[in-house]
Amino acid sequence: MVRVMKERFVLLTGVVALFTATMRHASSAVKPFVLAVFILQVCTHCHLIVHHDTCNPLSDNQTCNTGALFIGVFYVAVNALAMAQHGLDCCTVPAMILSMYVLASHIVKIEPLQMVFHCAGLRLPFLDVNSYVLVASHTFHEPKTRSVIERILQTRPGALIDAGAYVGDLCMPVANRFKESTVYAIEPSDKCLHYIKKLVKINEMHNVTTLSFVLSDHVGIKYQTMKEDNANSKYHAVATSERPSSDHISHKSSTTLDHLVHTNVIKDAISIIHLDLEGMELKALAGCRTIIEKQRPYFVIETLGQTERRNVIEFFTQFNYHPRSIDETCCLGDFMDLKDCRNYLFVP
Repeated sequence: MVRVMKERFVLLTGVVALFTATMRHASSAVKPFVLAVFILQVCTHCHLIVHHDTCNPLSDNQTCNTGALFIGVFYVAVNALAMAQHGLDCCTVPAMILSMYVLASHIVKIEPLQMVFHCAGLRLPFLDVNSYVLVASHTFHEPKTRSVIERILQTRPGALIDAGAYVGDLCMPVANRFKESTVYAIEPSDKCLHYIKKLVKINEMHNVTTLSFVLSDHVGIKYQTMKEDNANSKYHAVATSERPSSDHISHKSSTTLDHLVHTNVIKDAISIIHLDLEGMELKALAGCRTIIEKQRPYFVIETLGQTERRNVIEFFTQFNYHPRSIDETCCLGDFMDLKDCRNYLFVP
């Protein structure tokens, strides 16, 4: 209750600040409308405080939320006009920022004191650029693949291994929905894994385990990348004695999925394994033969090009798995489908 009251006080302060900044440059014809909207906002906030109600996209009070959305549009339009006429100054800039906040807060739920917003069932820090990467990826990237994984977890409960977890755009919403399933997020990028750990803490999730490894067919191989540490880096093996150059930024030791199970790092029965490893899928598969033979999990695997696709399908043939193509391109932004990227489901 105290936190809610604090948020209401912050929001009311923002309403007053927005009104004051907007009135500074609003034309005389517009000022009566700005005043009317301000009075409506103050009355609404007071009503919400008295009745312990909320007005956001996740609340039951959608009439209020829709009205507030139109108020946000009104403020953005008024202040955009003022900015065009008077340029950027100490009133127009704050007024536009606050206007955008009003608009955004009724598209997604925002908790200003915690500095998070809600999307995909998660609380995301709005000052971290990875939050917007996650939103874009979750909204536009591989929705059919995510749906396939969720259907499998519904029919066959168990652990999900998300290898190449990126910023958690697939595994975190799934972990939030299937709280009884353990999710293992495996990602060699320290930056991406740090963000996933941040989400785990913010959302108080107890079913996500993060692992920083390069998956391969052997344990202990030294890998390094030619790029600065990021999720799309391609890792290559190097001699242990080789000194890193300025071009080789990120260094990781390899492991295998079989080794992670054998050493009880992965303790749960595995339902499905998702591999998105920037070309290292076959090596990772070679390192989980025991899992395939003993547990027979489902696999969802990204394949780039016909050669890799054929090799992956041939690998699973020896274990009597059946391939099924997921009908969507798996490279966000590859509108011309130049990478020929497809996800395949392999059914035991």
